[in-house]
Amino acid sequence: NRAAADAAWRMAPPPKPSFLGTPDECADQIRECASAAGSNEVMIQCLAPKLPDRLAAYEALARALA
Repeated sequence: NRAAADAAWRMAPPPKPSFLGTPDECADQIRECASAAGSNEVMIQCLAPKLPDRLAAYEALARALA
């Protein structure tokens, strides 16, 4: 629910949730964070500077989360 997600975000120690690793490692971290927040959806922002690299990262993460 939105209130629980907002509360989890506000209570998260700096830095706010971020993920680093292989696509499978990141998928596990994302699932864990979403579960802790009681959420069934997340938003991802890839910080790769080049569009092809961002697209490749999103595609790899999508496969890992499928």
